[in-house]
Amino acid sequence: CEGLNRSGLTKIPKGYGGISSIIEFFIDSINKKLSHPNYFDFPYQKNLIKKVAKKIIKYKLEQSLDHIPYEKAFEIADTTLSKYSNKRRFLDSLISEGVFSKNLFWKRGREYEEGVYLAYERFDDHLTVSYLLDNYLESGDLEKLFEIGGEFFHYIENDYVNQGIVEAFAIQLPERTGSELYELLDDEHKDNLSIINSFIYSLIWRDPDTIKDKTITYVNEHVLRYEETFDQFFQMVYSVALDPEHFYNADRLHKYLMQFSLPNRDEIWTTYLHNQDHLETSMFRLIGWAMLDEDKSYLSDKSRLLAAKALAWIFTSTNVSFRDSATKALVVLLENNIKTITSLLSEFEKVNDPYVY
Repeated sequence: CEGLNRSGLTKIPKGYGGISSIIEFFIDSINKKLSHPNYFDFPYQKNLIKKVAKKIIKYKLEQSLDHIPYEKAFEIADTTLSKYSNKRRFLDSLISEGVFSKNLFWKRGREYEEGVYLAYERFDDHLTVSYLLDNYLESGDLEKLFEIGGEFFHYIENDYVNQGIVEAFAIQLPERTGSELYELLDDEHKDNLSIINSFIYSLIWRDPDTIKDKTITYVNEHVLRYEETFDQFFQMVYSVALDPEHFYNADRLHKYLMQFSLPNRDEIWTTYLHNQDHLETSMFRLIGWAMLDEDKSYLSDKSRLLAAKALAWIFTSTNVSFRDSATKALVVLLENNIKTITSLLSEFEKVNDPYVY
């Protein structure tokens, strides 16, 4: 939203899908502003903000710090700027624009120092991983980088401490190399809950084009094995259910659930749905959005049908109020949309659950 607002736009441009692109867009919007002659008057295409951020990430990694002293950050920012402009105090503007934050940090001997860090933790994690991949992708075998003694192994070994870094790897590796993070790990780490959760999280934020058929095997063998990750996975599915371009949208959910006999589906799906009628769940949010009696003309026919499929599969629930809410939501969604209704009926013609039928 910050990036859109700064660029004077009211719609998300096509192609800005994953979080990597969102970060680029955010930086680019501020770079566009600060490069103007009224500010620091540097060539826009040089993207000095990204250069400064990368240098600060590099310094943090080399010194094993969680922040960088203000004086050092100031020096890095002005040195980078000085090649293109005679103006100064670049860092202070980056802080004002929300790229960096400044705070006091405790030092030994009851002293404080001013420290600088990237304002958004996810921002920091993704730029860190971007820097690591830039440095090591060409020089090393990917699998060796994640083996014991490899450059990236300590991030995986201490995955709970470095959860943001692990999640950034799970997003950027498929985007940049075509390899999933779990493919590069041994069997023990592949089945680690933190690694599984990072994979699920990545499915929401990365470029949908990088999600391939091969991920289905990992989902079936690892993700759906555990109660926690089973839940996280289907929360993700309902979060992306309406996206026609997403591999795990409501079409995939429909194909998955249609294959079961009624007793088997009840055991796996119906029991799971029973306690999903609260604010924190994606299913509840979908119902709440669909029930809003407002104009949904912005929906494409495909997205409307996907939403209808996702709502229809909530009808298996034995939680009467939850099922009724989903039914009412579907009525609102389908009003005056005969084309979508007939498509939906065709899709569910052979469903073996009487509540859905």
